[in-house]
Amino acid sequence: MRVLFGDDEEDIREPDEIALLSNDDIEPVFGASGRDAMTIVASQSFDVIMPPPDGPEVLRAARRNAKRNDMPIITCTARTAPEAEAEVRALGAGQSLQMPFRP
Repeated sequence: MRVLFGDDEEDIREPDEIALLSNDDIEPVFGASGRDAMTIVASQSFDVIMPPPDGPEVLRAARRNAKRNDMPIITCTARTAPEAEAEVRALGAGQSLQMPFRP
């Protein structure tokens, strides 16, 4: 399974990279920013996308470029307001993980 994981905070990204790289069933690709993730999404296809904190723009780009509309998108966020959850759901995220979370 190809997974795009993005986060602009290295101290959050590193443990998740280790966890994803240790799973033989996952082929991870990492983005260090929203801009980085948008460039990657435009040129590659994934089974799952976990966009960085500035994810709404990445979500829009992913849905525009997706070869499949049913591709799961999981957001990881520290934003807990119902409006934030509604925004990412409206943009096509199927699940939202609240940070901090265990990889």
